[in-house]
Amino acid sequence: MAESQAESSTALAQRTQEIVDRTLGTFWREVNDAIGNTYDNREELDLQVRALELLQGEIRARTTRLNSLRNNLVPIHRLPVELLIQIFLRTFNSLHWKIETNRHLASVSKRWWQIVSSSPLLWPKISASRGVPRATLVLKKNPGGPLIVRLDTRKATPGIQDEFMAVAVEEARRWQSIVVQGPLMTKHFDFLETTAPVLQDLFAFQVKGNLEKRLELGEGRPIVNVDVHCISLPWDSSRLAGLKTLQIRRLSKDLPTSEQLHGMLSASPQLSWLRITDCLNGPSDLVDTGVAIGTKPLISLPKLDTLIIQNIPASLRRLLYTHIDSTNVTCLVADKAESDHFASPNLPFSTLVRTCLNATSDVVFTWRDTDGRLTIGSVPLAKVSNNWIPWATRSAGVDLNVDAESGDGLGEVLRAMSPITPAVTLLLLGQGSLPEGPGGDSARTRFSSDSLDHLSTIKTIRCTQNFDAAPLLRHMWEDNPSCCPELRELELWPWRADEELMANDVREFLSVRHGTGDGGENGEEEDESPERGVKRLEKLLLPAGVHERLRATSEELLAGIEVVHTSEPAAVVPPPPPAV
Repeated sequence: MAESQAESSTALAQRTQEIVDRTLGTFWREVNDAIGNTYDNREELDLQVRALELLQGEIRARTTRLNSLRNNLVPIHRLPVELLIQIFLRTFNSLHWKIETNRHLASVSKRWWQIVSSSPLLWPKISASRGVPRATLVLKKNPGGPLIVRLDTRKATPGIQDEFMAVAVEEARRWQSIVVQGPLMTKHFDFLETTAPVLQDLFAFQVKGNLEKRLELGEGRPIVNVDVHCISLPWDSSRLAGLKTLQIRRLSKDLPTSEQLHGMLSASPQLSWLRITDCLNGPSDLVDTGVAIGTKPLISLPKLDTLIIQNIPASLRRLLYTHIDSTNVTCLVADKAESDHFASPNLPFSTLVRTCLNATSDVVFTWRDTDGRLTIGSVPLAKVSNNWIPWATRSAGVDLNVDAESGDGLGEVLRAMSPITPAVTLLLLGQGSLPEGPGGDSARTRFSSDSLDHLSTIKTIRCTQNFDAAPLLRHMWEDNPSCCPELRELELWPWRADEELMANDVREFLSVRHGTGDGGENGEEEDESPERGVKRLEKLLLPAGVHERLRATSEELLAGIEVVHTSEPAAVVPPPPPAV
């Protein structure tokens, strides 16, 4: 069949060439008859060139017509204009739109050029940085459709700013989005307070250190997306009900009270993005005068997937940690959570954190003995760029700081988050020094070893900065030998002043963990202890002196384990002087 098609194409090409040859022969004969065929007459040559130009023009016109007919057979060119416009609108974000976008679309075909030139929806934004003439052109192309207005005071002279604002205010009835940023003065705030009844997006960024002001919103439809920086709003306004995204940053006065924030969030069940950061020293640092937090109903946010809470007043933080009810969060960045927020596995914040953790594959729990603080971080950590919401990038995960204060508080936190599915690395940071003197006391710790019972997916424990490992090891050999069944790697820095006592701690742990007589068939080591269902250690990091003592007395306990020396040497304690 392919051969037949090839032969047919060859025959058609030959036939076409014959037609062209005959047509050109006829053309030249008639031209020569009408004009002459001498090559030394300038007038005759000019006429022959003109005849060829007319022929070329006819060929181009016919070719254009045939190409247009052929292009019309392509499915996308046969779509209705309305549908094609909707496809065009999905090729760019309106907030990012530039006139160059339209030039690219219009260059595809004459039909596309006509559609782009005559469709107001494809001319959505005016920007002061592009100049007033460009804004006037856009308004001419889009005389009545929704409009995005952008003013960056750092990219336009004061004169252009004034002229641009005067032009934009005339169109305020159709503002859909307004983006204003840079060092803002009173005239810019007046511009922002222009009555815009259909406004959906309010993005206002005041440079820190400049005038902070409370914006009045005026009457109109509910605003959908709000992002303010060093700017306050009437937080109980009906226009802030029904939000989909909310970002409040670096606000030092006129913060919302917990009552206002509760009302705003409760009225926004479609909220997917909530970020409140670096908002301190405002009246919300004081005790709220509204209804007590405990009496307020939970805030149901089933679509919330991004939550960032950092450096905000205690009253607002307490409200958010105790009242947000969501099981959809995949990106959590939060600080200063307290252990009582995890007093029960069923509390809203316990559920939120546990759900977010279970969406990850690896988690690091870091305990610091110096201040009783627990950090929970996914691998990789959750990250959110410090940009406007439409420009912000996010990576899913968890970055959470918890003030556990004591071992009991730590136990509450870990118990509330159990069970979790990702592999856990437990990093335990000690006081950074050993006990003084030659005694056998170990370093002190506030860590609750009972907490290990609630983390069944721990695969790695790292005890560094002289963390007191003695209670932890004792718990795993004496109190609950079945805890941490997935543990495969253990790192121990010096925790006693005496290496022999440290070796005894490790020996007791390994004796129970691996068993002194647990051997598989033919004397092979088993991968786990079947009585307790715990995995055997694969890697052990410990001080060189401790390792030498274990090899000298209990080498069989180290069989099958990769032993690595920690970089921090154990303290060498000289023997006591002989009695006189």
